[in-house]
Amino acid sequence: MTAPLISKYVLQIHYKASNNGAKYEALIHELRIALSLGIKSLIGYGDSKLVKQQVSKDWDCVKEMMDAYCAEVRKLEGHFDGIEFQHVTRDYNVAADVLSKLGSRRDLVPADMFVQDLRKQSIKLLDPDQPDKVPPNRPPAPPRT
Repeated sequence: MTAPLISKYVLQIHYKASNNGAKYEALIHELRIALSLGIKSLIGYGDSKLVKQQVSKDWDCVKEMMDAYCAEVRKLEGHFDGIEFQHVTRDYNVAADVLSKLGSRRDLVPADMFVQDLRKQSIKLLDPDQPDKVPPNRPPAPPRT
């Protein structure tokens, strides 16, 4: 058994993002940080029920952007020996709520916290007019006649 690694990390998003898009961005960056630190087993906590249910495969992604975010999480989770996602209500997630507000307001971050600026999305949406590329989790369109 290893001791948990806990760090204070603020992701400041400098583009227009939906609430769920911001939650996915935070998750993707957390997974990348864990991988860069050599972490192989991870329990992730978050207050977005939608993100938790989609990455746990309990709910389908119905929007192309959420589908692309979920596909990126799938790629990253394949590098872990074990990964689990837990939903925590905001009432019990006060510390994370404070960090997310620092990020969304782009406030000055205290010196004892890590900060990363994100200037563009971590995902790429595929152009549906390009027939050689298929969006993740979707079958190819039938040929036009």
